[in-house]
Amino acid sequence: MSSNKAGRFSMLSAPVTGTTGTGLDQLVDAVFSDTGLSGANMATDLLGGAAAADGLNQIILDAAAATGAATDRIFTASEVIAMNAWIREHRLPEWTALHGDDEGAEETGFHLIQNDGGNLKYRGDALFDTVADGIYHLGFEIRDNRFLNEDGDANASVNQVAAWLTQFFTDHSRTASGLDRITNLIMADAGLPMKTLEAEIAGGADAANSINQLIMDGLTAVGALGDGKVSTADVIALNAWIRADATRLTRFIELHGDDENGSETGYHLVQNDGATTRFFGKNLVNTVADGVYHIGFEIVDGRFRNEDGDANATVSDVADWLNYFLSDASSTGTGLDRIVDTIKVDAGLARNSPAADIDGGAGAANALNALILEGIAATGAMADSWITSTDLEAINAWLRADPMRLARFIELHGDDENGSETGYHLVQNDGANTNYFGQNLVNTVADGIYHIGFTIENGRFLNEDGDANATLADVASWLNYFIKGSTLVIGADAASLLTGTDGADQIIGQWNADTIEAGAGDDLVNAGYGNDLIRGGDGDDLLLGEGGDDTMDGGNGSDTYQVTGNQAGGWSSFGGFDTYADTGALGTDRIVATGTDVDIGLRNFSAALSSIEEIDASGATGTVRLVGDWSADTIDLRGITVLGNVVVDGYHGNDTLFGNNADNTLRGGGGDDTLNGGNGSDTYLVSGNQAGGWSSFAGFDTYADTGALGTDRIVATGTDVDIGLRNFSAALSSIEEIDASGATGTVRLVGDWSADTIDLRGVTVLGNVVVDGYHGNDSLFGNDADNTLRGGGGDDTLNGGNGSDTYLVSGNQAGGWSSFAGFDTYADTGAAGTDRIVATGVDVDIGLRSFSATSGIEVIDASGATGTVRLLGDWSADTIDLRGVTVLGNVVVDGYHGNDSLFGNDADNTLRGGGGDDSLDGGNGADTYLVSGNQAGGWSSFAGFDTYADTGAAGTDRIVASGADVDIGLRSFSATSGIEVIDASGATGTTRLVGDWSADTIDLRGVTVLGNVVVDGASGDDRLIGGTSNDVLGGGNGNDLLVGGAGQDALDGGKGNDLLLGSQGLPSGRELFVGGTGNDRIALAYNDHSAVDIRGGSLSGKDGSADLITLVGTRGALAFSAMVLDFEVGKDRIDLSQLRDAGNNVMALDDLLISTGGGNTQIGFAAGVHAIDGGSIDVQITLVGVTGVSASAFSFGAPTLPWGLAALDTALGYL
Repeated sequence: MSSNKAGRFSMLSAPVTGTTGTGLDQLVDAVFSDTGLSGANMATDLLGGAAAADGLNQIILDAAAATGAATDRIFTASEVIAMNAWIREHRLPEWTALHGDDEGAEETGFHLIQNDGGNLKYRGDALFDTVADGIYHLGFEIRDNRFLNEDGDANASVNQVAAWLTQFFTDHSRTASGLDRITNLIMADAGLPMKTLEAEIAGGADAANSINQLIMDGLTAVGALGDGKVSTADVIALNAWIRADATRLTRFIELHGDDENGSETGYHLVQNDGATTRFFGKNLVNTVADGVYHIGFEIVDGRFRNEDGDANATVSDVADWLNYFLSDASSTGTGLDRIVDTIKVDAGLARNSPAADIDGGAGAANALNALILEGIAATGAMADSWITSTDLEAINAWLRADPMRLARFIELHGDDENGSETGYHLVQNDGANTNYFGQNLVNTVADGIYHIGFTIENGRFLNEDGDANATLADVASWLNYFIKGSTLVIGADAASLLTGTDGADQIIGQWNADTIEAGAGDDLVNAGYGNDLIRGGDGDDLLLGEGGDDTMDGGNGSDTYQVTGNQAGGWSSFGGFDTYADTGALGTDRIVATGTDVDIGLRNFSAALSSIEEIDASGATGTVRLVGDWSADTIDLRGITVLGNVVVDGYHGNDTLFGNNADNTLRGGGGDDTLNGGNGSDTYLVSGNQAGGWSSFAGFDTYADTGALGTDRIVATGTDVDIGLRNFSAALSSIEEIDASGATGTVRLVGDWSADTIDLRGVTVLGNVVVDGYHGNDSLFGNDADNTLRGGGGDDTLNGGNGSDTYLVSGNQAGGWSSFAGFDTYADTGAAGTDRIVATGVDVDIGLRSFSATSGIEVIDASGATGTVRLLGDWSADTIDLRGVTVLGNVVVDGYHGNDSLFGNDADNTLRGGGGDDSLDGGNGADTYLVSGNQAGGWSSFAGFDTYADTGAAGTDRIVASGADVDIGLRSFSATSGIEVIDASGATGTTRLVGDWSADTIDLRGVTVLGNVVVDGASGDDRLIGGTSNDVLGGGNGNDLLVGGAGQDALDGGKGNDLLLGSQGLPSGRELFVGGTGNDRIALAYNDHSAVDIRGGSLSGKDGSADLITLVGTRGALAFSAMVLDFEVGKDRIDLSQLRDAGNNVMALDDLLISTGGGNTQIGFAAGVHAIDGGSIDVQITLVGVTGVSASAFSFGAPTLPWGLAALDTALGYL
């Protein structure tokens, strides 16, 4: 998470000072000024190391005094050896303890700072790690003229330690001003000792110190330091002050010195003598300090003259250099001043950057610090004493809200475009080498802080070019370090044990599973990523679990668990699913959401488990979710105070969610959840739908609100929302309102596969809501408003209650169980409004078992559906009664299987009995009775033997055959059924009006028959009567009566002793009579017809039984010409006894011609008498393929009729 180096850091806020009164105190004072030590260590370690150094210095001073080594302030090797012996004899334990060690990862004594990042150099060596460390081995054993260290290894030589003691024992920097740095740098220069004697270096440093003091006196005298800066005017005034007093000028010239005649004096003891230290791109000793130390010489054309009268440094350069060393650019009085101060002393910056640039960059940093502090105050960012990422967002917004303020910030931050540097960019990326927390202080840490006013994106500040810069988390930790002065503990990349101090610590974990023991004090813990274990300890701690599933225990005190980020932002944003287990008995512990749309991840949470007393979202914007994960979570807010806009969201899994006694908002999310908002006006949010799959649908939740107060409601949000319900009612759920008014599309209250009960009685419903039982045998109840109910799959019971209710049906049996909505029971108990069943979709099947207007349904509306809508029964004996029900659209009442009773209304109905023996009554209107299928297709195809009893007086009612080879099953049928037309014109093949095993009567008189229709009595003694059409009648098995009626009929008696009655006066008839099996009687015509013409007809006895063909005359003319087929001599007879003329007299035989095939053989009825005369032939019978016919083949007596009838007249009367 953090780019910082692992370790523990705290800022040494005040300088430390040595107490020996000698130059050795410089080794103590440098602990504060060493920027490398400051940025890499704990303040306690720096103080401890400095105290150890001061203690060692005191022992050195005591040893020098005891041995007389300090008398001349010059230490020799022998004196150092003597001091070593004294220390080892008198102070060794104390010396050893103060020197310390670093064994076992624990540092003590001077080792608290030795090898810990110090970057100050002395004559090319590390000041602390080599020089001071070498001096501080003075009390250890000497071997081979070298001191041994604590591990017995050789360290510095005796001679080297003697030299260092000599150099440091005398303090050459005594002005207590920034100019002492020049003196120190002279003493520390690595090049001078290569060419210059030690006494000359010391002499030059002393001369420099004296000039420094003269400068300070002069600046004070002319009032140059009143504004904290040194200007060119101040330098000119200082020059005049020196030159105004001859004694002062003489003193200055003496101190400046010269190098004439091979002799060097004053500052010239070191000037141009090999110094290598560089400042501002120039040699510090030979150019910068030398230029400053021309301060008393004459000024000509803006330049100082040197001792030889030649031009030296410009007045403006000297002003810049003095300003660099003397001015204090930091003015906020906070730890942020440490950044500015470090800029002023950073050796890398000073080496090559102009002094004016360094001062300019430091000034910009100081102004930026002031602006940041103003923003902190304006936003209350440190109200909890810490700065967090959320606080930085607020400060950033404050900076950017005011155009003038933002412009000022951008100006101070500056840029480095087009080769020109401005603002803070005067020092950024210009060679600074001070590190804090393992990062370059000037180029990374401070630069990151100073991007605080730029755009924030993905948790980072962008820079002036729009590129990503520091993370908010890092900037927050840096500001806390500098402003609050807190200890900063940073974890390593690997899993770490991070421990705080007893003070206010800031602890930052990294990517792995860290264990953090914050300890006492009011700590800030930012655990970073990974599944961390955090123990806050005593104190009021601020704990941020950040990424990963953390376990957090704030311990005693009022602890705050801060959460930011959300799942929508991905893993780098979401804080994970944390476990809160606060063991502290004191204080108020709370979870605080900061930022926008924050997700607080929880798996199992309650007041008892967590000891959390408060969840505070009042400072966040948008919606704060207490969100579960994929498992069965329990989030229980009972006993917890909740502030702000909070939603409890179970996410996925079968969760259990509890609200507190306030107004809660709960969202079950995916899975089948149990939700209890408790007291208050609770809101249960639902979004998503089944069409979106498992990741969208919120599951089937149980609402069990136990609160007695407030109005509890389910609220749909989004588009086409499905609210999953299994068993729901006002009594079970305590829900008072279901609100879909804010959703778009259709909101469904949808059941599952089981037998659900969804009861809206006593529940207010707002918006476009459909109660949908889905699958299963559901019970759905509406409220007193206008409800929309959909039973869905299964056999449902539906009751919309009062209001104009709509019952939606879609799907069909052809689509299978997943499409067909089942056989629902409509039982609308509401007295008000118009209730309607509405078909939606294509070819809809509305399943009904027992239905009538008593269901409360007033309208069945198929007008919005396409194709055919069926009111469809099942396998049982259904009653579908549309009387009193308005039907709109293309609707077919289809009994399906079973012996159904179907009733139409007063409009034009279409009824289909389907399988089984149905009773059909279309009522008023032109009704259509559809029949398809046949017996050959088996029970699943044949529509059964239906009873048509259309009671309507208006309209033309018709039976319509559809399909191929249709069988219309009839037992007893005539025009009295109300049927006017039987229409097979749209069918293919042959349509049969077919009877069953019983004695059927199928009478087509008064019924129009269209298409290829055959009347088939099948088994039983049937009565088949043709109509006015060209009928085809088949008696089938049994002793049948077939009456051709008008038209060109074909009569086939089939098996049994049948009576076939012929034409009824159609001209030019072409009848076909087939007796079939059995002793049949064929009557060609019968009484009360005025004329009969059946010329061209055919008569057939068929199977060889004893058939009787009766020729019946009428009172009109008889014209008969027929061929007798299959006549069998000795079995069949032709009855001529009833052949009469127009006068109803028996016809004379001379009007009759009977012949065998082709008319070649004539038949006589008495000896010598032939049935031929010279007149016209009215009747001609040709026996085809028959020979040897005699008079015995004809009958002249009374006929014998089937079924025991006495005469044809009786038979006719029977019909």
